[in-house]
Amino acid sequence: MFYWMCRGRGAHSAHHRDELLDHGRMKFAERTQIEVSLERPVSPCAAKAQSTEKKVTEQNQIVQSQNGQSTPNSVSLAAHHSPFVPLCLVALAGNQVRYRAMGMDTLHVAVIGAGRMGKHHARIYAGHPQCKLAAVVDKDLDKAKAITTEFGGEALADSSKLDDTVNAATVAVPTVYHADVAIPLMERGIAVLVEKPLANDTPTARRIVEASQKAGVVLQVGHSERYNPVVRAMLRMEVTPRFIEAHRVSPFTFRSADIGVVFDMMIHDIDIVLHLVRDKVADVQAVGVNVLGPHEDVANARIRFANGTVANLTASRLALKTDRRIRVFCPTAYLTMDYQRKSGLALKLSENLDLIRMARERNFEDLSQMAGLDFGSMVKIDNLVVDDVEPLKAEIESFVQSVRTGENSGVSAEDGLAAVELAERIAASIREQGWGKQIHGFGG
Repeated sequence: MFYWMCRGRGAHSAHHRDELLDHGRMKFAERTQIEVSLERPVSPCAAKAQSTEKKVTEQNQIVQSQNGQSTPNSVSLAAHHSPFVPLCLVALAGNQVRYRAMGMDTLHVAVIGAGRMGKHHARIYAGHPQCKLAAVVDKDLDKAKAITTEFGGEALADSSKLDDTVNAATVAVPTVYHADVAIPLMERGIAVLVEKPLANDTPTARRIVEASQKAGVVLQVGHSERYNPVVRAMLRMEVTPRFIEAHRVSPFTFRSADIGVVFDMMIHDIDIVLHLVRDKVADVQAVGVNVLGPHEDVANARIRFANGTVANLTASRLALKTDRRIRVFCPTAYLTMDYQRKSGLALKLSENLDLIRMARERNFEDLSQMAGLDFGSMVKIDNLVVDDVEPLKAEIESFVQSVRTGENSGVSAEDGLAAVELAERIAASIREQGWGKQIHGFGG
């Protein structure tokens, strides 16, 4: 979050950039003097910060005159020319000033979209000790009222009517409307958590990311599977994958019909794979079938990365039961995880050296001589240590802390964009196969 907002004049080298980051974090943490360069336009969030800060200063002066005391930890914005331009600090400090103006460390949060996911977001915000559910917005006002009746807040039919005290918002509307809803919110200085996927195509996703950068506000993407306890347990092992296989199938839910199964379901595994491999995609080969409409309902993709790692992903929303699994093959370990049951197993090379040494020392020319041995009983298997946390709750906690601190601890806007880019390549490869047209005439 700090890097992309701090690459202006003065950040001419990695050394200067590091100095700027350290300086920025220290200043933000202290909530004291913040430098603002007038060489660039002030972001909408910063402008709101300055206006709100002025009101805070006036309120502090009144309190001081009444009580004869100074108010500690007051925030000031000094506008003068500086070789360093920590624009992010201006914007994020603006959010911090707004918290102080309310007299409490509470985020006022809105949920845009009163569908299934919107209701879950409202439930978690309403129960979060550092949040207040300020509003639920949906064009169907009755749906919004049903949620606010249960969890509190104001029911609205238009997000432009949100009160200026709102600091953050979840966007849980159909994917094709993400940009239309998220961008105006960010232009108002409101931090945004967009449900996955970030957008239904790469140009739109990039436009949303650029809007967050221009406004200087936090933008995170709701890839909740990243917060699944088994994924977090796997990430703690710091494995180096060489082959990944993921299966994600479920019955049709009659939701997300505006996008195909790649953007609807496979996108979860795309994000996990990109996060694990952390390398450029070299090649994509995919096939798929659209049965219920113009978008693919079943898909398989083989992804090859520049470092040689291969991922094989399968997704279907026409299965008779739900099954979500991933297997990761590494030089030093083999991992298998069940997303749904939140359980996983790990076979580590370091804990099975005796078995390997036995096979090598016996120098068997024909491994069939070991057929009488029980391989399963010889292998040491570890259960992954899993903390039982609701993934969506962990995702929202990460978003809240990112908004409060300015440190992006969740699925970043750039992560969301990368997932959309790869999903779009997979969908394009599927269309090239033309299977949907061959089956019943639907266009790909």
